Amino acid sequence: MYIKNKFFLFNTLPSFFIMILPFLLITGPFLSDLAISLIAFLFLINSLNNKLYKYYNNIYFKFFLFFFIILLTCSLLSPSISTSLKSSIFYIRFFLFSLCFWYLLEHDNFLIKKIFYVFAICFLALFIDGSYQFFFGENIFGIKLYHHLRVSSFFGSELIMGSYVNNFSFVFFGFFFFLYNKKINNFLFNFFFVIIFFVLFLLIVISGERTSIFLFFLTFCYFLIFSNSLKNLKISIIVFLIPFIFALSFSEKIKDRIYTGTYNLIKQNEAPSEKNKNIKNNKLFFPFFSIQHNDHYLSAYKMFLNNKIFGVGPKNFRIFCNDYKYYVSDLSCSTHPHNKLFQLMAETGLLGTLFFIFVNFVFIFYSIKHLFMKLIKNCILYNNFQICLFASIFGSLFFFSPSGNIFNNWMSIIYFYPLGLIMWSTNKT
Repeated sequence: MYIKNKFFLFNTLPSFFIMILPFLLITGPFLSDLAISLIAFLFLINSLNNKLYKYYNNIYFKFFLFFFIILLTCSLLSPSISTSLKSSIFYIRFFLFSLCFWYLLEHDNFLIKKIFYVFAICFLALFIDGSYQFFFGENIFGIKLYHHLRVSSFFGSELIMGSYVNNFSFVFFGFFFFLYNKKINNFLFNFFFVIIFFVLFLLIVISGERTSIFLFFLTFCYFLIFSNSLKNLKISIIVFLIPFIFALSFSEKIKDRIYTGTYNLIKQNEAPSEKNKNIKNNKLFFPFFSIQHNDHYLSAYKMFLNNKIFGVGPKNFRIFCNDYKYYVSDLSCSTHPHNKLFQLMAETGLLGTLFFIFVNFVFIFYSIKHLFMKLIKNCILYNNFQICLFASIFGSLFFFSPSGNIFNNWMSIIYFYPLGLIMWSTNKT
């Protein structure tokens, strides 16, 4: 099939969309999903037209294809086929987006640098605007705080600024190592890295998203353990981290939301309301989470028990959570169960859940293999750029904390974003 302006359609246009994607994600799900859908569509045509089969002949695509078949199977056997199938049948666009990212990185040597600058501008804009909103109650466009203790900046009523920053922080750090790898022992490199680290951490803190704060620390611990060398950088961050956390306690807003709020939540869970029906011996089943989250998890677990193999179908929790068979309390129904594992259990049954657990084991295996090679054989399996990407993936795979809807378009873009970089990087090395 002859197509005019092939380079513009298959290279320039997708590269532009990938470059501005960090900005589009701030505007909301519509433009960002439109962008990755176009990227996926153009790559599909390009790969068929030019026989780019190498991008499909790899373990990543085989893993995803298996997961995609699971989603389609669960949707087709769902009690509400149409609702579920609309979500799962087009889910392949996210992986095609990752493949296109890999393809473009091979054909544009400056793409990472351009994305790095776009991320830098986005983070700087969020820091300036978020700080302004934190102190004055509204941002530079007059958008008022949706929650008096939680800053959302340009995200408005969507309280996801912390999630955005947390999920992309270590991708950004990875770009930093990739672009300035020869300067990692330089004082200025360490100085700017530490400054950026604490700026991003502060953004997550003022967002008031406790889960994002926890996951940021978790991914940082992964980075500390598995990254190579960087002794001075790690010591610098750790030395400044404790006084930085202590200094944050002087802000009443941060203290009320993060310190006092967390303490009150734990105390509340120790003696929950008698109206809540999931109480046994005055204890919650999942004591580290809120009453609402407990009820979501229990409702999802009931769905799993009643649909063990295939679940109720992707994105169908919202439809069946009010069914008397899965009812726990007036708090149990939501758009999703707010936990990856419970959502997969409820919506994809054992098929999706076992696959997810297997992927976690594979990830842990290769992480431990890297650590073994580094400590025992003094051999580096993955460089610091790749370790940062793995840290980002680690935060996405972690399922012992509340999470967004894994089939949500906005969240799916964030989950699949590092994958294209990992496929390109590991294939290259």
